[in-house]
Amino acid sequence: MENREKGLSVKTPAGCRQIIAILIAIILACSFIAQMISTNGGQIKIEKVAFDVRGASLSGELYYPAFTTDEDSYPAVVVVAGAGIINYQMRSFGEELAKKGYVVLNLNAYGSGASETPVYNENDQGVLEYNIFGTPMGSLDAVHYLRTVEFIDSERIGLVGHSQGSRRAGYAALMDCGYYSFNDVMLNVLYEKFNIDLTEEQLSENADAIASDKLNADQLLHYNTLKEEYYDDYRVMVKSICLVGSTAQYVYPTSMVNVAGHDVLRSCKVNIGIINGTYDFGYVSFNNSEDAKNGMYIPVGSDIIQGGYYTLDDLTNTSANIGMFRQDTINTNDSLRNAIENRSLRVIMQTGETHSKNFFSRRTSAMIVDYFNQTLNNHADILQTGESSITFVWREIFNAIAMLSMILMLFPLIRLLTSTKTYASCIAEGDTIQPEKNRLWGKIIITVATVIGTFIAIYQTNAGVNLINFKFSSMFPLMITCWPPYSLMVWLAVVGIVLMVIYLLCTKDMASTKEYFLRHFTIGISGILKSLVIAALLIIAGYVAVSVVNYFFLQDFQFWMTCFPTLTADQWLIVLRYALLGLPFFFICGFTTNYLADVTLDNVSGIKDTLITMVINASGIWLCCLVSNVLTYTGILEGRSFSSFLLTYGTIVFVPISVFVARRCYQITKNVWVGTFVNSMLLAWMIVGVSGTNGAYVAQTWFGNFLG
Repeated sequence: MENREKGLSVKTPAGCRQIIAILIAIILACSFIAQMISTNGGQIKIEKVAFDVRGASLSGELYYPAFTTDEDSYPAVVVVAGAGIINYQMRSFGEELAKKGYVVLNLNAYGSGASETPVYNENDQGVLEYNIFGTPMGSLDAVHYLRTVEFIDSERIGLVGHSQGSRRAGYAALMDCGYYSFNDVMLNVLYEKFNIDLTEEQLSENADAIASDKLNADQLLHYNTLKEEYYDDYRVMVKSICLVGSTAQYVYPTSMVNVAGHDVLRSCKVNIGIINGTYDFGYVSFNNSEDAKNGMYIPVGSDIIQGGYYTLDDLTNTSANIGMFRQDTINTNDSLRNAIENRSLRVIMQTGETHSKNFFSRRTSAMIVDYFNQTLNNHADILQTGESSITFVWREIFNAIAMLSMILMLFPLIRLLTSTKTYASCIAEGDTIQPEKNRLWGKIIITVATVIGTFIAIYQTNAGVNLINFKFSSMFPLMITCWPPYSLMVWLAVVGIVLMVIYLLCTKDMASTKEYFLRHFTIGISGILKSLVIAALLIIAGYVAVSVVNYFFLQDFQFWMTCFPTLTADQWLIVLRYALLGLPFFFICGFTTNYLADVTLDNVSGIKDTLITMVINASGIWLCCLVSNVLTYTGILEGRSFSSFLLTYGTIVFVPISVFVARRCYQITKNVWVGTFVNSMLLAWMIVGVSGTNGAYVAQTWFGNFLG
């Protein structure tokens, strides 16, 4: 037993190799299980796709039933991610739809993930007119791509998007469908092609009947030929969209258009479902707003029935409630079927979710499936998908275990490297001196102050109070969602300095601090540079691991909004810039955290010390999130959040990881350099991987085109 314990010890090279082997096995096993969940036990085929229609590659994942042939005909849905996430984090929607018989294109919008940014996008925005909020960002190009796939029913194509993705999906539907009913189209044909003048009252008449009455035989033949051509385009327009966490600002409002020379009010000709969380502040208010009512022709003084199926009548500018979501089906409700066929269905729904929970929710995923089952006529007899059948959360859990195993693998690798002659100089000599004066009070004060300080740091970050105003530039081209984690690091660095000052005031001991500071430089420039090399080797090892599981199992290292995906060559150049940006703040955090842990946890050693340090330094962030959720879900803060984690949910997992890395690396090397370099690169890897460069136009480079 003693020899076996030594064999698994990180203190021996043999033990390190065994631990690495075990962790690699865990990573592979978890990724295999995750892929089994993603593919529903091999019943769904998932493949990476990339297509280029305008000089920029658009990437995604295509899900479809295994053993599909070109004689099959399935409904299809494009899944569009929001800002600050990529398609990997939208697999929740994609997997659950695929399990129910849909072909799914889980899309990376232009400038997101592995997708590039074209000079001109779908609505001809050029470089000078680029506006992320006013373009489909590849969503419409994705629809066009699906229409070329033989086993897809081109008359049953939908889109689902979350947050910014809902804007993109809505804009794509608006461009694809427009405001004209098919009868409007043919009335315009009569007016424009055959010079038939129509009164405004005649706009409610059937165009075919008017054609039969007004046109001669040759004209009528030509009219019918044009009708077939136009209908071929009309029938394959996007049939249905589901917008999650959205105000549907592009596709929802009615618009004045010209039909046969008359200005008339029309709604977009696509079926629209909207799902907003009960605590989706900024969006849930739309569910019964005046904008929503106007878009549905709801009379003044009336409320929208949540979950109510409405059909719109553009001729009378009225609507009617024709059923209820999950109570009526197209097989039992003819009015519902007709509304869907006429592209006039509207339904607004709520879930008990927050904005960022919407795309990580079993409830929302089930609602999306049920909505498309009716509007795309697929398993329409099923009223409600059981939340217990939604399995993507288990895949997330196994991905998380693989991610943590990758992090843990770094430490035996450090042991192996620093045990060699080449990198032995990276280890500093000596231990931190334990000051005697006011030690007990110092421990208590520092522990409490750390929790309070980190609580304040995340609260201020979420409130948009930045100590440094980071801005987009050609050097730092990520969209604005990348800045909150860096703003938090600035706050944590300041908190660390304040905690050091507080501790020194309690102990009045400068000697240990001075010695601790100087010890980090005793390894010299050579040792610091070698520490950088070690950190780079660790990141390479982690990236090789994610590349392997991505290649074999199409999985990545992630949990919710913490994600370490594969990157392109261009993205790695951006990683280096953001790693450099975060370096000084991680150094300060590592310096202060490890010093205070040394002098307050002197009777604790090993992994127990590391875990205690991690918990103390992450507790403030966890506490702030807990308080915010309690106040939100109890309704105490009605209509607002105590502290919005919208852009910082990833820090709930990443901060404890970074503290763990900083402390464990320090315990191995007796200095903060390796931990500082590793953490700065880990954060940059995560941020570049999920934020994307679609906040502004970022041109392709020779380097990226050459290496991919």
